[in-house]
Amino acid sequence: MNAIPSFVEELVLKIDEKDEEKITFVIADGAMGFLFDVAEKLNLPRAAVWTASTWTLATLLNISMVIEDGVIDEN
Repeated sequence: MNAIPSFVEELVLKIDEKDEEKITFVIADGAMGFLFDVAEKLNLPRAAVWTASTWTLATLLNISMVIEDGVIDEN
């Protein structure tokens, strides 16, 4: 997966070399964390969208509470 961030970075830089359009902002799925790393490296503002269900997001955000309450164990 290390090749993908390098490819994305090279692609952004190649597009930005042209005078027509520049990449000025990154909007990506929250599951594509490597894109945010590339955006940060290139000093681009970024925003995440969540394309999975809200139930999945709620579970991920509250998993520690579910473990603490003993609903599930750490494994």
